[in-house]
Amino acid sequence: MLNKSIKILSPAKINWFLNVENSKTGGYHQLQTFMQKISLYDIIYIESIDENIINFYDYNNKCHCPVEKNIIVRAAHKLKNIFNVGSGVFISIEKNIPVCAGLGGGSSNAATVLNGLVKIWEIKISDIELNEIAASLGADVPFFLKTTAGICEGIGERIKSVTPGNYNIVLWNPNNKLSTAEVYKEFDKKEREQKNIRSFLDTYSLDDLSKKSNVIWNNLALAAEELYPELIQMRQSCLEIGAVASWVSGSGPTVVSLCDNVVSAKKLADELRRKHPGDFICECKTIIGNR
Repeated sequence: MLNKSIKILSPAKINWFLNVENSKTGGYHQLQTFMQKISLYDIIYIESIDENIINFYDYNNKCHCPVEKNIIVRAAHKLKNIFNVGSGVFISIEKNIPVCAGLGGGSSNAATVLNGLVKIWEIKISDIELNEIAASLGADVPFFLKTTAGICEGIGERIKSVTPGNYNIVLWNPNNKLSTAEVYKEFDKKEREQKNIRSFLDTYSLDDLSKKSNVIWNNLALAAEELYPELIQMRQSCLEIGAVASWVSGSGPTVVSLCDNVVSAKKLADELRRKHPGDFICECKTIIGNR
């Protein structure tokens, strides 16, 4: 067999808008969210091998879970088993996206591997079939298959693409992990406020950034802030330094700040690095192309 290898960028995402409904059964939560990929990437390498096995290697040892539970490995085995693939692969990753940070790193990795393996193994599969496999791995995984920016509903599997906007943002993660399961458990302890996504969509593509500050929304962050109250002060600090808007992405604890331009983003990031030298701070742009 002719060995094949590919290198793929696996981007993070931010939630510009997130409404989560309380779960009455303890299972999946219905949600409505607007997500967009950003220019922070893990790097994934996939190489076909003659042995009929899935090998995985984490270059910088940041995945922090047993190999058999890693979503990358589970995605590879699922695709391999469904299509009865008779060959194996060696998958390795350089992690740059913080883990358990509300940035979708694991979901992005799973989608990236699914897309990569479809090419490596030359699998004939419809978008609908691939979307179903992705959804079985996690609520955010289908978004990362093909969409750059869009509305996701249901448990995340119903996706409507939206023309992506070009924005400068700064990410601030205090290097504290928040378990998504624990945040949802906290969320379900009380009824949570809901907002209409229409107000956000009406302002998303506008040049006037100030109009976005009142319509960016994440009700799951209410629970994240109850578990990690420092998030409230983090958001306020970013606004004081000059961010146009500052909010928590997904289940946290990453704070996202929207900035007027590259210069103001650099100023904010530099000031945060000076005051919080041990934290993860990154200047990014929202993605407007296919990456």
